[in-house]
Amino acid sequence: MAKLKFLKVKKKHKQIFFLKLTKKKKTTKFNNSLFLGNYISNIKIYIFLYLRIIFYSKLGVNNSKQFTLISLFYLKNFLNKNIKK
Repeated sequence: MAKLKFLKVKKKHKQIFFLKLTKKKKTTKFNNSLFLGNYISNIKIYIFLYLRIIFYSKLGVNNSKQFTLISLFYLKNFLNKNIKK
């Protein structure tokens, strides 16, 4: 199971959410952008090498925390199914 660590940083025009995975292998397989469904279309997810996942969401969205929680839940399930142990 992938363990996720959540960090949040505010920039000028957007909030950046960092998720750090505690896995040893690189996720080269997922080195591209993932777009979630319409319900959380305000968030783009980028999965890079070295096991870092970054959320970009616009500032001023009232439900940003809810979006983030849904994204975390989606990502945990996605990674558990697709990353080889």
